[in-house]
Amino acid sequence: MPNTSNSVKPTGIVLITSGLVLLFGQSVGFDTLSGHSFWPLYVIIPGAILLALASFDKSFSTALAPIGMIVTLTGCVLAYQDWASHFQSWAYAWIIVGPFAFGAGLALHGRMHADDDALHDGRRMAALSIPFFVGAAAIFELVFNISGFGLSVDLPWGILLPSSLVALGGVVLLRQSKQK
Repeated sequence: MPNTSNSVKPTGIVLITSGLVLLFGQSVGFDTLSGHSFWPLYVIIPGAILLALASFDKSFSTALAPIGMIVTLTGCVLAYQDWASHFQSWAYAWIIVGPFAFGAGLALHGRMHADDDALHDGRRMAALSIPFFVGAAAIFELVFNISGFGLSVDLPWGILLPSSLVALGGVVLLRQSKQK
C-alpha cells in the first residue's frame, strides 16, 4: 500500500490540472467547454491521468511522471497553436514538449516521492531548456521570420550574419581570456 502522507493524491492532480486548463482557456478566450476548439483536451486529459497515476507508486512514477508531463504539455502547446493559428511554432516548441517537459516531469516525480536526486536533475534539465527555447524562438521568429514577426523582411543576411558572428566571436574571446 502506498504511503499517502508523502505522495500527492491523484484526484487532486486531476482536479487542479482540469481547473487550470479551464481557467487558462477562459483567460485567453479559448472556450474549452463550447466544443468549438476542444480537441487538444484529448491530449491534455490523458497526460493529466498519467500524472495522477504517477503518484501511486515510486517505481511507476519514475516513468509515468515524465511521460505524463510530455503528453500534457504537448496538449497545451497544441491548444495554444490552435487558438492562435500559430502552428509554425513547432519549429521550436519541441523544446518545451521534449527536454523541458521531461525535466519538469522528473522534478514532479522527485517532489511527489521525496527523491532529491530526481528533483534536482529534473529542475536542472527544465531550467537549462528555457534559454534554448527562447533562443530558438528568437531565431525562428525574428531571423527566419517563419510567422511574419521578423525584424524586417528587408534586412539582408549580409548584415545580420556577420554581425552575429562578430558578437559570438567576442563572447568566445572574453570567456577564453577569463579562463587564463
